[in-house]
Amino acid sequence: MTLPWFFFSISNPQVSQRLFTTRDPRAMRTMIVGFLSFGLIFTLVAILWGFAGLVAVPGLDNPDLVTPSLLASGSVPPWLGVLLIVGIMAAAVTTVDSIALTLASMIGRDVYRAGIRGTDEARELAVGKVVVLVMITAAALFASLKLELISLLAVTSSAGLLVTVPAIVGAFFWRRGTAAGALVSVVGGTIAVAWFRFAGVNPWGMPGVAAAFFVTIVLFVAVSLATRPPADRGRSFIDDLRPQLDRLRIR
Repeated sequence: MTLPWFFFSISNPQVSQRLFTTRDPRAMRTMIVGFLSFGLIFTLVAILWGFAGLVAVPGLDNPDLVTPSLLASGSVPPWLGVLLIVGIMAAAVTTVDSIALTLASMIGRDVYRAGIRGTDEARELAVGKVVVLVMITAAALFASLKLELISLLAVTSSAGLLVTVPAIVGAFFWRRGTAAGALVSVVGGTIAVAWFRFAGVNPWGMPGVAAAFFVTIVLFVAVSLATRPPADRGRSFIDDLRPQLDRLRIR
């Protein structure tokens, strides 16, 4: 989980879209550094919490029950348990609504409005509202099944989002990157994540997440070098950003 959380601020669309709301590149850098720091702290806390569960509740077979088991074991003061529950609920609600709004925006603008000519903003907004309703309903129904897949879904989804990082970084810092390279790297990386995760494969002695990330980088670089980049568009995009990046000493 450390590697996905390190790139959390750019790999998760519900977070990265907030980068476009910052007032200037300096604020954007502060936001990214803040998310990187939070990701490190979150990872350390999650690991320590898991080890605490092993000690306080030995023999626990289902990792999804670590938190409720710890809270019920008497090892955690009641007031701290209440704060933890409130914090977990708040984090869950804000994450769910952010993801729902992000998916609604992506489908409404990038799929519906981009694919149908003459679509106005009102129709795009209506489609987005329908998507939000469908997503929240589907999430509620899925949660009601109680499939005990929290840990598996968290790790797999984080690893799956990690495959977008090479394409995003390449768009800003590598003029040779191409759309074909980005597409192949994301699709190929997603397949690698699924295969390594569900087949229990750890190629080259690496954890599955790290191996899939390596595969994604190789695919992005190889396919980009084998295809022709949009020279004028790519050059103008990076040249427009370079003065501000240089001023902030971002290389």
